[in-house]
Order: sequence, then structure tokens, then C-alpha cells
Amino acid sequence: MVRHDTATCPDCDSLLWFGTKSEGNGWAVYYECTACGFERRAGRIAMADVDDRDAVWERAEGMGEQF
Repeated sequence: MVRHDTATCPDCDSLLWFGTKSEGNGWAVYYECTACGFERRAGRIAMADVDDRDAVWERAEGMGEQF
């Protein structure tokens, strides 16, 4: 898990942490708050949509803007 620089928890306003989990032909992106226990699957990134693992992390970080 990596701490997001700007995404905050909708429940308690603490900074969120995010990570990815390999799933079949892509990655699921998860966000969580260590302060209050908030957890949410933010979305999915298909392997076909990225060239390397760095691109996966960039897209996963971008998904935090919804919080």
C-alpha cells in the first residue's frame, strides 16, 4: 500500500492509502483509510491499457481523485 498525497477519506478526512491486486488480465485498485477503516475498490486497470507496472501505479493514483 502507498499513501496518496491528496486523496482524503470521505468519512474522516485522513489521507488514504492505495494498492493494486492482480486479477486475471488486469489489476483491481483499492483505497483504504488506516484511521477509520474505510475501504473501497476504486476501479480496475486492464493489462491491455498499460505498458508497464509504473503506468499501473500512475493510473491507480489517479483513481484517488474520486475521493
